[in-house]
Amino acid sequence: MILPTDSAATEPPPTGREVLAGIVLVAVILFGAFGAVLWLTRGTDMPDERPFSFDFATAILVQNVGFLAAAFPLLLTRRARAFAALGFQPARLRDFFVWGAVVFVSALVLRQAVGLFQQVTGRPVQVPAYDVMSWGLADLGLPAMLFLAALLAPLAEEIAFRGVIFGWLRRRLSFLPAAILQALPFGLLHIQLEHVLYATLLGVMLALARERGRSLWVPVVIHVVINTVAVTAIFLGIEAPASP
Repeated sequence: MILPTDSAATEPPPTGREVLAGIVLVAVILFGAFGAVLWLTRGTDMPDERPFSFDFATAILVQNVGFLAAAFPLLLTRRARAFAALGFQPARLRDFFVWGAVVFVSALVLRQAVGLFQQVTGRPVQVPAYDVMSWGLADLGLPAMLFLAALLAPLAEEIAFRGVIFGWLRRRLSFLPAAILQALPFGLLHIQLEHVLYATLLGVMLALARERGRSLWVPVVIHVVINTVAVTAIFLGIEAPASP
């Protein structure tokens, strides 16, 4: 529940063992799924014959189920207290507006910086993620894409990166090193150079929203809004900030 309060009880963030167990679970799910796909499609032309929507939806589901698994050790060891350990504390309403504005403006600036970088280096101006989202919208439709890319993905990514990883790092490091270290793997998930740079820097800003808002709800809601805007804009054929 999101409530305007300044006195929420806190729970210590994830321990090293809980984080390690979560990372192992994520790796097992992701590599296991990848291995299963290779085994099922060995010696066949199945990937070329299968509709894109199957690949796209399956990839998003598997990836984000994997990220959600990062919190499973906390659920086992702390049960109801796991949500507080992840940072799901009550949040003040003003923090959603203040840090939402900060992150959204940062997204716009970073998107323009990516475009400038592409022009200067002569790289393709279009970010591949835009094409992928367009294909997904064409094959799956807007409701399915909103669920997968604008709800499930932000929730899973925020739990894994700003909840588990940043929570553990922040207990041991000052803000900036902890924010950068959790943002690097988050950025690398986005594969293409320009989007890696964009997502890494935006990951730092989402960690700042988590830090100053004192609740994981703040970056979760911001991330959901940004992805919703991106998916809807692409559906309407409008240029928009790339989703983190």
